Amino acid sequence: RKQDLTKDEFHQRADDLQEQLNELVEAHRSENLARLNSVERSQWVDNQIEVLAAQVQLAARLEVRRYHTACHLLSDFYHSALGTALPAPRPPPARVDLLDQESVEQQVAGSAEPKKRNEKADKADKGAKKEEVQRNSSTIEGLGPMNLRRYVQAASDTEERSAGHWE
Repeated sequence: RKQDLTKDEFHQRADDLQEQLNELVEAHRSENLARLNSVERSQWVDNQIEVLAAQVQLAARLEVRRYHTACHLLSDFYHSALGTALPAPRPPPARVDLLDQESVEQQVAGSAEPKKRNEKADKADKGAKKEEVQRNSSTIEGLGPMNLRRYVQAASDTEERSAGHWE
């Protein structure tokens, strides 16, 4: 444009628009800072973090309990499938507390240290396991109350595919 007055007017409008935008930005900034301060004072975020931590804690405990139950179920199944006496029930798992930092550090430190055992203790453990197997097999042979299952031969005309089954 060749007209200086028109150029000056456009520059003036651009400057006015910039001032209006700066005022709007400052108004929104102060409004948002006030909102941020109110959220920080209400501790909503902290409360939500605590709720999330409690849910994670519960999920970890449920997973430990589920794992313990699954191991117990598998152990019972295999012992009954083999026809041996059921093992003694295992103690319940230790309480998992993920939110207690001291107990987590103790568990990590305890698992990092290798357990030292001597050969005599290992041999004693192996002897005890052999004795338990012999005791379990003697109950089965004696048809004691621990033997809950028996093998039934299949009749050749009714069950052609299988040789027999446990009941």
